[in-house]
Amino acid sequence: MAEEIFDADQAIEFLKISRPTFARWLKIGKLQGFKVGKQWRFYRRDLVSFMESSGTDFVLLKKDFKESIKFFEEKLERKNIPAGSDTGTTKDIITSYDEKDVLIKNLAERLFLDSFSDKASDIHLEPLKDGLMVKYRIQGSLEEIKLLSHETGEELIIRLKHMADLDPDITEKVQTGKIMIETDKITGGDNRFDIKIGIIPVIYGERITMRIKPVEKAKATVEQGLELLRFEKEDLETVKKIFNRAFGLVIVTGTSGSGKTTTCHGALNYILSKTRGHASIMTLEDSIEYPMKGISQITVHPDREGYYELLKGIMWQDPDVIFVGELSDSKTAMMVSEIALTGHLIIVQLTCSDIFQSVDYLKNLGLEPYLLASVLEGVIAQRLVRKICKNCKEKFTPSPDLIKKYFSDRENVSLFRGKGCSECHNSGYSGRTGLYEICMCDTELKEAIADGEKTDKLKKVFHEKGFRSLREKAIDYVLSGITTLEEALRVSY
Repeated sequence: MAEEIFDADQAIEFLKISRPTFARWLKIGKLQGFKVGKQWRFYRRDLVSFMESSGTDFVLLKKDFKESIKFFEEKLERKNIPAGSDTGTTKDIITSYDEKDVLIKNLAERLFLDSFSDKASDIHLEPLKDGLMVKYRIQGSLEEIKLLSHETGEELIIRLKHMADLDPDITEKVQTGKIMIETDKITGGDNRFDIKIGIIPVIYGERITMRIKPVEKAKATVEQGLELLRFEKEDLETVKKIFNRAFGLVIVTGTSGSGKTTTCHGALNYILSKTRGHASIMTLEDSIEYPMKGISQITVHPDREGYYELLKGIMWQDPDVIFVGELSDSKTAMMVSEIALTGHLIIVQLTCSDIFQSVDYLKNLGLEPYLLASVLEGVIAQRLVRKICKNCKEKFTPSPDLIKKYFSDRENVSLFRGKGCSECHNSGYSGRTGLYEICMCDTELKEAIADGEKTDKLKKVFHEKGFRSLREKAIDYVLSGITTLEEALRVSY
């Protein structure tokens, strides 16, 4: 009887391992095979011997799985969260009850459950020379969680690709997808999570970032509008006045991850509620994070039609309010200014550090100062700042040097910090709040912009009008015990 011979694809299926793991083992001589021309071939008996040998990497791979699962289960147990396998997905790709399949499914489930319970906004899987590092972004800070072996990491990535309906065999191209997960293990919070996944090849493998959006939290954002954003009372009144304008340009700006999209959709909900649904509101967005009833939302596909082309199309739809999620070219900037001049309120999201940089940015896109001044009605710049953990908050007196540098106009300065505890993962911080720089443009401010004043002089004019910068407001947060000086300096500059 002829001995059974497998090609590479058949060997991978037989061993139940990922293609990258198979390629690595073949390259370093762990697997025995032979070539027919340029194609590898494998005797079945060699593969069986490889699987049965207790000292092989195949057995160690299962051991790695179990060790990683145990790590996440112990973390969950410390948070009194049962780690049973109940997590459902929109696509369950397990078609075999092979031990490895079950183990990798359990590892993925526990990873997600742990990240949800830690209230992580993102999961990062970063391939390093020594393995795959799991990191969570918690309250804006990236925390290392667990280093997985290369083999376990590769199998986890394959599992995530299947869950996101991506091609597991593509390893040299960028891929993006989406996973929807439901679980009843998180008490007092969301049980449905919308996860956007992005994959990009890097030096030691594939890097994955997963952005976690709790569905109920997103719904609350849409329903509560501006009230959810926790503006100070005076700021809230100013923001409402800005969005009460019947026409003109409103800019919402801030660094990446500062909550701009949440603010914009809160504003749209405010306008929708104020007009009792009688306003025609349309949006252009890279991806629709907050589906909103009563608003026509459009996803932009640059490979087909970009912002400029879609804005031209929107103008045939008789809109009252338009939200534009990005502004990156002069042609679109001119279109935005024309729309603002012709009786429409247009809200634009930018990624600039503050009000003055956003003004410079629009000038650099080709908007003449006089034109920008004529359409600009208001600008909101923002950050998310971490709050001191109430459970481990302590009072202290800062050094004379710090007092002299940041609080020279104050007497008897006392500050606060978090010592670190189990409630805040020993970070000293728990939760985040918004920090806002708000400007409603009046005649004098518009004149300063129209005159083409340089940033330093423009700042002087704004401050003479009582404008308060992000740094000044951040220092107020420090003195009020909301956050630490270190955090205030980190987010404002």
